[in-house]
Amino acid sequence: MFGKQIPPGVVILGSLAFVAGFWRLLTSCYALWWSARLILFRGGFNDAGVAASLGFDLLCLGMFGLLLAIAWLAVADALINLQAWAWQVAVILAGLSILFALLEMVIAVLDQGRVDFPWSSVVSATVNGLVAWYLFRSNVRDAFNLPPGGEEEKPAAATGGA
Repeated sequence: MFGKQIPPGVVILGSLAFVAGFWRLLTSCYALWWSARLILFRGGFNDAGVAASLGFDLLCLGMFGLLLAIAWLAVADALINLQAWAWQVAVILAGLSILFALLEMVIAVLDQGRVDFPWSSVVSATVNGLVAWYLFRSNVRDAFNLPPGGEEEKPAAATGGA
């Protein structure tokens, strides 16, 4: 990519992807810390079954979150280098990250106040929503040499071309 200038918007996109990955890494580590606390020490709960159940939920969320964080950090690097596959992966990761953040919020609400509401998940969903919105802007798609939004490249035989 020597000689090819990276548009400022793509740098912002890569930076936001890095922020999303770093934020997911922090929140996942926090979830894993709480899961260990709940599973090993009951986290202040009198009922060991409730603590273990909640701890297992947080363990699953934390492990999945770590995978998302690593993926986001890899995509952030690929976005800065204008690799076309990164655009598609970033769209998928943004959607999964939004769903993941919503799931964290739902679990917190269902646990009826036994854990603090995950405001970090609100921040994560917002950042990932901004990343997804930005990915679909025409100037960003052009930087990755993608066809205009909503149009797939058709094979020459399907369009009647030679």
